Amino acid sequence: MQQPKAKGRPATGGLEFIDGQWVARITLADKSRPRVKLDPERFGPNDRERAVAFTRTLARVAKETGAIPTSTAETLSEYSERWLASREVRGLTSVGDDRGRLRKHVLPILGAYALNAITKAQLEDLVLALDKKVRESTARPGTNHAFSSKTARHVWSLVSKMFDDATRAKDRSLRVLETNTALGVRAPDDGGERASQFLWPSEWLALWNADDDVVPLRRRCLYAILVYTGMRSGELGALLWSDVDLEHRTISITKAVEERKNKVGPTKTEETRTIAIEPALLPVLRYLKAKGAKGKLGDFWMPPVENRAALFRADLIKAGVTRDALHNGTATSRNITIHDLRASCLTWMAVRGDAPLAIQEHAGHTTFKTTERYVRAARAVGKHFGEVFPSLDRSVFPQENHGVQVEPVQPTFSASRPKLEPQPIVFAGQITTGAGCAPVLNVPETPVKEAVCEGDTASGSIVDERSPSSADAMTNEVEPSAAVSSSEPAPAVSADDALRAAAKAAIDAGMFDRAAALLALLRAG
Repeated sequence: MQQPKAKGRPATGGLEFIDGQWVARITLADKSRPRVKLDPERFGPNDRERAVAFTRTLARVAKETGAIPTSTAETLSEYSERWLASREVRGLTSVGDDRGRLRKHVLPILGAYALNAITKAQLEDLVLALDKKVRESTARPGTNHAFSSKTARHVWSLVSKMFDDATRAKDRSLRVLETNTALGVRAPDDGGERASQFLWPSEWLALWNADDDVVPLRRRCLYAILVYTGMRSGELGALLWSDVDLEHRTISITKAVEERKNKVGPTKTEETRTIAIEPALLPVLRYLKAKGAKGKLGDFWMPPVENRAALFRADLIKAGVTRDALHNGTATSRNITIHDLRASCLTWMAVRGDAPLAIQEHAGHTTFKTTERYVRAARAVGKHFGEVFPSLDRSVFPQENHGVQVEPVQPTFSASRPKLEPQPIVFAGQITTGAGCAPVLNVPETPVKEAVCEGDTASGSIVDERSPSSADAMTNEVEPSAAVSSSEPAPAVSADDALRAAAKAAIDAGMFDRAAALLALLRAG
């Protein structure tokens, strides 16, 4: 059987410094090795590394064409390094990804050509090659590594931006072309982005309630933060406790981990934002803070980036979350990754009825088009989706951790009236709160008895003095006389249940504006 011919080692050329000038030696097909003098204005005595890289480019061109390059002008490969370096100096966090995309998809085709000699036809051929790669690419089972149309368009966006800067960059040293050759070249086809995944609330609870020996509590806490905040993994990796305000229930997102560089930099959009903490997440954050957990670059632990997706899917399977769409990607949908916990959060917000612009601001999206996909997904899930941002079973936490109580006492609303003078307060679209107190509902034209705070508990009730029947309808309480005479303590109800009862009573009484306001408060947590 005839053995295939060896491809041989890559053409690299040789380099010498003669009479104050770098000289490249290139091997041609006839085995001759002519010398090519490099421009001393571009390659000074201390520019050996750049001269070596340029010599390799010349050698590749000679191997491909069988002739010495007619021009020693800067190649696309060489210019791209200068261009990427300038973007890195400006603090752009995508430079690592950009360099990889160019190296994989552009430089093998055009990298060896002089930038000022590349034609519009060559760029059109590049676009056709990207389209072909999309058509021929299929996802390997269990992975998300298909070459998508979105990736193809990202690659072309880089190329077109590079040619644009080559003509009119603010940095004059990058202006090397008279005209933008890429202008007017059509981008790769938009084949539609593969759908991302999100968890149903029941699936999330199955993961949260998994035993410690199935999915360790540390990882479940990580997943909880991601799904209840919608933060990007890099943003959580850079988060500090100084960014988390448990008293006012907010998180300030001001930075992110640049994974490939293993350092902290700006967020993906280079903008900061502040988000509200979902009430169900508070016990998780209190537990972690009391425990004193630390991450590599921030105060929150993250698994290595290369293992996150596989580890997350394995944890889902161990917890019994085996829905086929989550684990078996297709040509139109991806396998679930840890990033899809962010997609779950944003979809849940849309299901809950949060305003689309509020979702966009929460996510930190620069355009509404990105947010719109989650709004569309929410419309498609149907009425049996389940309660979003559900309460979490706190029995998974130790009762005490380093002397800090991690399971806060639930606020209660007593049916008996505290001995305080009523205070008339007019509802103004808010609930009155105090440090460590449960919310006190302020109903229009309804005198409200002030809540009495004791530690993490509160008591109080809504009192409508217009008539006993209307007060009973609004609070769903027993008759005042019964409350006073009864020796049995009234069952405690949560703040959310009190809001729901008040809203239902308002609807029954025909006070729809009041009901809408109470339901808005319920959604706001």
